Amino acid sequence: MGFLSSFRGEDRSTSSHNSDYSDSTHLSQGASVIPRIKSESFPKKQTLYGTQTEAAEQPWQGLSRSNAAPLQAALRNDSLNLSFSSAKATVNRQPVIREELFGSLHPRLSDIDYTSIGQFQQQVELYRGSISTVYKAVCTATQTPVIIKAYEKSRMKPKNHARLEREVRLMQHLGGAESMVDLYAVFEDITHKYLIMEHCRGGDLFKQLMMKGGTLEEAWVCTEIIAPLLSILARMHKETIVHRDIKPENIFLTAALKFKLGDFGLAIRADEELPFTRSGTLDYMAPEVLGNHTTDLQESPKLSRAELKAHSIRPYDEKVDVWAAGILAYECVVGKPPFEVNDEVQTATLIMYSNKMYFPTRHSPEWKDFVRACLEKKPHMRPTAAAMLEHPWIRHACPPITCKAGPSYKIALMQRARLRLELVPTSGCSQSMLETCQIRGALWSSLSSFLPLLGTTSCCS
Repeated sequence: MGFLSSFRGEDRSTSSHNSDYSDSTHLSQGASVIPRIKSESFPKKQTLYGTQTEAAEQPWQGLSRSNAAPLQAALRNDSLNLSFSSAKATVNRQPVIREELFGSLHPRLSDIDYTSIGQFQQQVELYRGSISTVYKAVCTATQTPVIIKAYEKSRMKPKNHARLEREVRLMQHLGGAESMVDLYAVFEDITHKYLIMEHCRGGDLFKQLMMKGGTLEEAWVCTEIIAPLLSILARMHKETIVHRDIKPENIFLTAALKFKLGDFGLAIRADEELPFTRSGTLDYMAPEVLGNHTTDLQESPKLSRAELKAHSIRPYDEKVDVWAAGILAYECVVGKPPFEVNDEVQTATLIMYSNKMYFPTRHSPEWKDFVRACLEKKPHMRPTAAAMLEHPWIRHACPPITCKAGPSYKIALMQRARLRLELVPTSGCSQSMLETCQIRGALWSSLSSFLPLLGTTSCCS
């Protein structure tokens, strides 16, 4: 109840904070909060992923959720992500100022002591945003490809510096894990701070989804994505580290398509700082994340539970990552997040209150049960990552298989559009939402006639 009431300006201190988010009676109230939600909760879509400038060698390169399909208008709330929503900057080869280094946060995780941007060549800009730029480059000494994140100091606010240091500190703490993207070095010069990271030749999971036709085989998703994800999450959660931005764009693959978790820009250590902000990506946010109202308060070791309670704010915990793992398992198999619709207010409302999801009958009942367990709306009843490793879908998984080629990326885009138009939870939805779904279904029927014109590559056997 707190989610919608906070946007209507109600006094949360006098309203009951109901932990049961399944009350469908609130679904029809979303229209009254649209203007304020759009203005202060979820940033404009074009600011989320920045602009890609690298020349595309393959038709699927350059795809992101914001440009994957003309009909896909899902808002991705990635405003605090310091990795790929980061910054306009030009690499400036200035001498390194040692006294301005990150203090103890200067890890040496490789055999080479990286201290200058001049140690890298063939720098190709991948993404740019408001405070940083992401490059692909080659180490001059070893000829090894790396990823460089360059943060422009003049554009960074104190909170940006704090988050960057937190990201580096957590990656350094977890360093050496086989299923994590490696952080090789951190250094700075007069104008920029740099993170030198492992380059994953297989790209990210979202692009794999597009290349394979919008969905991946259930057994491959289980053994190669979800199982290793739960494993690294179990380790992180044991140390109270919460990732907070699990999604296909932040899961990377090696040349052999082996799992790597990356982008710790939103990660937080819950025993040091209580997590309570709406951090992450809308389609992957848990109900308890959306349940907190927007506030000027910043996450800090100085904030106590009592102070948050005085502001009617409830801190959440590592269970938000388990929720996101369930969303990921669903999207990879079905082709879209379970609660995603074209309007961000409706998406948030469905996440908060709807228990209805579409489950294709062709998939295993174990997968369905796994997803439902992860997407328990009450966090205290949601299993831990370690517990989900013992779920039958994980324990009884088939041996790893090779991910086969699927329809072309154009077909994948149309398939994702169809899912967005048709496969929308309807139980408990308002009449206006149901009418909208019917209109979308009719629109898809007319668009589907264009599929034969798009062409395909080899299809799954």
